[in-house]
Amino acid sequence: MKNFRTQPLFAVVLLMMSALTTAYAQITPSDDSYTSTATPTTNFGAKTTLGVVSPSQSAYIQFDLSSIPAGYTSASIAKATLKLYVNTVPSAGSFNVDFVNGTWSEKTITANLAPALGSTIAPSVPLTGANAKDYLLIDVTAAVGAWLNGTQANDGIALVANSPLSATFDSKENTAQSHPPELDIVFSGGGTITGITTASGSGLIGGTNKGVANLSLLTSCSSGQILSWNGTAWACKSVSGSGTVTSVGLSAPASDFTVSGSPVTTSGTLGLNWKVSPSSASAANAIVKRDANGDFWVNAITGTGTFVTETTNPYGMFALSTSPTGIGSYGEANSATGLTIGVKGVTDSLGTGGAAGVFGVASSADPSAGPSQGVAGQSNSSRGIGVIGFGSSLSATLSRLIGVVPVGVWGDSAGGFAGVFATNDSGTALQATNNSPGAPTMEVVNDTTAPSGHVFTTLGTTNFCDIDVLGNLHCSGTLSGAAKNFKIDHPLDPANKYLVHASIESPDMKTVYDGVTVLDADGQAWVKLPAYVEALNGEFRYQLTCMGSFAPVYVAQEISNNRFRIAGGTGGMKVSWQVTGTRHDAYAKAHPLVVESEKQGDERGHYLHPEEFGQPNELGITAVHRAKMRPRPADQDHSSAVAK
Repeated sequence: MKNFRTQPLFAVVLLMMSALTTAYAQITPSDDSYTSTATPTTNFGAKTTLGVVSPSQSAYIQFDLSSIPAGYTSASIAKATLKLYVNTVPSAGSFNVDFVNGTWSEKTITANLAPALGSTIAPSVPLTGANAKDYLLIDVTAAVGAWLNGTQANDGIALVANSPLSATFDSKENTAQSHPPELDIVFSGGGTITGITTASGSGLIGGTNKGVANLSLLTSCSSGQILSWNGTAWACKSVSGSGTVTSVGLSAPASDFTVSGSPVTTSGTLGLNWKVSPSSASAANAIVKRDANGDFWVNAITGTGTFVTETTNPYGMFALSTSPTGIGSYGEANSATGLTIGVKGVTDSLGTGGAAGVFGVASSADPSAGPSQGVAGQSNSSRGIGVIGFGSSLSATLSRLIGVVPVGVWGDSAGGFAGVFATNDSGTALQATNNSPGAPTMEVVNDTTAPSGHVFTTLGTTNFCDIDVLGNLHCSGTLSGAAKNFKIDHPLDPANKYLVHASIESPDMKTVYDGVTVLDADGQAWVKLPAYVEALNGEFRYQLTCMGSFAPVYVAQEISNNRFRIAGGTGGMKVSWQVTGTRHDAYAKAHPLVVESEKQGDERGHYLHPEEFGQPNELGITAVHRAKMRPRPADQDHSSAVAK
């Protein structure tokens, strides 16, 4: 039974075997052929073998399932096997069995006209020389089920080689050996149930020897009874309960309640009374009770945790004072050891209106009356900190005052510690905004070591420069330096991906791609490049080098659809290749390189790296920029600008 392509013959086989518990079917292809990218317009439908060679040749096979009677679905299939006769295996390897997504015909299919491939049915099927002149069996049960259920169009399968496989299989046109591909299907069997009955004491009633067997629980029990196992059978039983309570007692904390009438042994009343009734007022020993507005009053709240407000009020704690001292909330810590905090404010709100842990407003408009502070912190000790934002740890950071200027937060420390110190395990520890043209948003000066942490500057919404905690620099403009990489929005998915390359020094924006390929039996090979190559580059250049031997290899087809073809070699030869391209993505077009330029203004006569030319640091361009930012009088007294 090699070929059951016609419905009548298949029906006979199925009916003959229906008396057994299992039915079988053997189906040979309606179409089989292979394609070759080396000759993309050639049709091989009449060939007696199917070539499967990496990366140029793929085989296509289709089976006509119309002879299977209606009503057979995936549930009817016990197993489906693809049976292939292996003719030759010049080079061992593996291949994938994939769905084909599109119609085709063995008389017209070519590499250029091949339909798209779908998902993989069987991945990495191994094949060695030992398989030659023998059958290879592959489980395709799920695929045949999908065809019968209609969840996958029956456009056949494709055999796609994985490098370095080279093999051939007999086609249906091979009359010398008559070993065409074959689809063997085993259909699930059936049986007969002679009857379903219920045993006495099983608690069930019903049963039949045909049709639908309806089983149910016993219905002879009276209302309120249940089925109960008595040790040998299920039987109806009434539910009843009994018991005696000899004593009921009540206890409560003596500091808060008084208890009367406890315990009750026969009859009586248990009494529970407050010693001090709950109150919303500030009452000694009273349990706190909220009033009609949800408020309560206390003399003091003491604790080591965090107090959180869940109302729409933007303040976690708000204190308003009209006293002469003007202090609405005052916290003092006098401990001589460890970290002490007078007032601490924490806010986790993400509301668009902003959130403040500690918020201070100063409205004085008379500078002669002294500075007005919204929040002021004063410390006279050598390690004192006026205002501190505390994260997970403290470390000493040197910061110098630069001139007498208005500041949002002022920190003055003569002891060599932090003037302004902020730490944060996540988010932004310190943020500064400056709308004054020509002035720096933030300047960090350290005479001994480079500043660490995260520095972010921005102008508008498109121009920015950011140094993160790992030392990575992200800028929207041109990055200048002795060595660098580039990181851009991915040309194929700019909203969701990045593309990163190590830069090569060149007067053009160049990218380089290289690798090693093995030529097929025709001395040719297709080289696949990344999917973004043509979107990123143009003006390609090629270099080819034979490895282990020599031949007149050449680029037979230049880059198209992110691949190019090498020809002119011998089968199995290795060729090392290199391709360079010039960037033509959106950013590169908008920002072409200016290879040579003149230094302008104060930069003339100065160096990016003066030490490399034996020059002093004062001749560095960085020193010029810092001097232009802000004057720093060496002997300026800043003490008058800080409230004492």
